Amino acid sequence: MKRSLFILTLVAIIALASLAFAAEEGQTVKTGIGGLTIGGTYKAGFNYYIGQEKPGDPEWLKVGQAVDRDQDMEFTFNYANITLKGWVVDERVTYAVSFAFKEDGTKLDDMKLGFHYIPYTGIYIGRILPEFTYFNGLSPAKFKTIEQPLMNAYIFNRDRQTGLNLGLKTTYLDANLGVYNGRQFFPAFIADGTQDGTTVGNLTWGDQNTGKDIHFGITAKPPLDGLDIRLGLWYGTPLDNFETKDGVKTEHNAAVMFINGGIDYLAPFGLTFVADILYGTYTWDSKMPTDFKADRGDDNSAYTLATMSYYIMAAYNFGPMFEVPVELLVRYDYWDPDTLNDKKKHGPSEDDALTDITVGVNYYIKNYNAMLSMDYINHGEQWEEVTNLKGDDTQTGINNDELRLQAQVAF
Repeated sequence: MKRSLFILTLVAIIALASLAFAAEEGQTVKTGIGGLTIGGTYKAGFNYYIGQEKPGDPEWLKVGQAVDRDQDMEFTFNYANITLKGWVVDERVTYAVSFAFKEDGTKLDDMKLGFHYIPYTGIYIGRILPEFTYFNGLSPAKFKTIEQPLMNAYIFNRDRQTGLNLGLKTTYLDANLGVYNGRQFFPAFIADGTQDGTTVGNLTWGDQNTGKDIHFGITAKPPLDGLDIRLGLWYGTPLDNFETKDGVKTEHNAAVMFINGGIDYLAPFGLTFVADILYGTYTWDSKMPTDFKADRGDDNSAYTLATMSYYIMAAYNFGPMFEVPVELLVRYDYWDPDTLNDKKKHGPSEDDALTDITVGVNYYIKNYNAMLSMDYINHGEQWEEVTNLKGDDTQTGINNDELRLQAQVAF
């Protein structure tokens, strides 16, 4: 069965690619009704590990042991997808479907149906990527760095949501309101108030409970070309655990709220400046999961968590002003997984924050459609008393810097 699905998927990809290459640049593909545009983004690269260590535990925890990497360098398959966008009723009824190709198979990312009968407004239903945080609102083809910021790599990744979204677009203001079955949230707690590295919330496309996640976002667009000011709110009640009594299941939900704000300025003369901040709070039910028999306790700190991440990115593209298709960039990332942890609350140490400093260069062969990238990433950790590779001493943080190269083609 799996082999048959693989063959059907491969045939579909070849057919779609043939249509894409047959179409002239900027034109739609001929369909039975309406119009269709096919696009795709492919990324492959090479990683050189300047630091030979990696964490022996999940990276966001206070690591107890540094371990040796399995290899010093490797070629990488970073990303591949294909997207179909079109309309069937005079551009008033639209659709978008995208597939991501991974080493373990093909995955449906987007399946979004749009209805545009109200001026300036789109009503979307299906499987949607909410525009929450700057990177989540970008096409993968328009990433200026090879890796996403810490807030998107760990806390709020590009998970699609099943639900309904109302989008408003005007000259000076965009807004969207979404109601979804719910996402997986990271990190989670176990009963004693410590982090266990697992997620909480929906693990499938369905809904684990009667609650829904609600997302509201607004983007102000002042009369300065390329400037956006963003503010967003996300609230969800993911399932924490079930309590079973007399054969009846009673759900206990957590409450999760995220606030996101940022500014991005993509100037027509080549300057880029992006600042983004994300602050989240988790509140767990005072009842412990069914695997345990006691309460979490009267101290609220035993089942609450706050996490915060931000980054600042600046870049300059020499193309618009000097006709040199080279862009230099730098980004500083910070993430504190648990802002409440101290000796009396969630852990024995406050030293759990992560920082990344990325310095990179992009060479645009043809805009984002064909580009080469090189990033140096300096990983910094506040972890103290990490056992070294030999196991005979301790150190602060681990030696895990990276040099990454990537080639991208997008159409």
